[in-house]
Amino acid sequence: MGSIPTEWYRERRKPIRLDTLVDLVENAVPVHPADVHLDDIIIAVTGPIGSGKTTFIQTVAGGDVEGLNIGHMLSAGTTEVAGVKIPIPGTHSNLILVDTPGFDDNDMTDAEVLELVANWLEPIYRKKILLTALVYLHRITDVRYDASHKTSMKIFQKLTGPYAFDKIALVTTMWNDLHQEQMELGAYRENYLKTEIWSPMINKGSMTARFLMGNRETAVNVILDMIKKDDTKILLKLQHELVNQKKMLPSTSAGKVAFTFKQAMEWRIHQLKGLLDSSDSVNHR
Repeated sequence: MGSIPTEWYRERRKPIRLDTLVDLVENAVPVHPADVHLDDIIIAVTGPIGSGKTTFIQTVAGGDVEGLNIGHMLSAGTTEVAGVKIPIPGTHSNLILVDTPGFDDNDMTDAEVLELVANWLEPIYRKKILLTALVYLHRITDVRYDASHKTSMKIFQKLTGPYAFDKIALVTTMWNDLHQEQMELGAYRENYLKTEIWSPMINKGSMTARFLMGNRETAVNVILDMIKKDDTKILLKLQHELVNQKKMLPSTSAGKVAFTFKQAMEWRIHQLKGLLDSSDSVNHR
């Protein structure tokens, strides 16, 4: 993807009055990929299980969204990535926040999670709709940055591609769970993340922030900062590989990390069986 010129994978959007976003409450509703439009501001919220994705989205939306219990839906094995649409007053645009399952889910493999994410991202790009930004959440209470964290981040980076790094907010959560005497330890962990783990992304433009549970201002500020950063949208590497390069999911950069060899073979066999079944169905009409 390094050979793709900037003007190809970025698209400018019309500026939105940012002050209208601050007071968005009570109008949030669930959204399906088919209901996403070109003028919408789309921000995917990602991160490990339990990092606060659902809480972040509901905090921005101003409370619980009726009919949308994102975290539980994903844990139950939903076939879709859940999203919420918040109309922006005075415009034809919406703020769309997309909740994605974590790659460390105990009930799903990384390959299954990646397929869920791909099933949301691919159809919107086929409509020439691009994401505005991504938010990656990480618990500041985690004592170690272990193998599951490393794998999750590697898949995420392969999914976005390095050219999307400046459209990513790396946000620490669970600060509320630290006692006052632990705040210095939290700051130490935060600095470790910035200097040892996230530095390649920060050097390419990723911003960092803190989200305080229950504090709407800290959540909204993350959204506003990403929108104010510039007026472009980004093509993710996964979307480019699936749609433009016509790669099978296990053969994408993210797929090579998320799928084991056995899972990749089973995925391809399942896809082939689906094609054969469709062919038989047509021939018997």
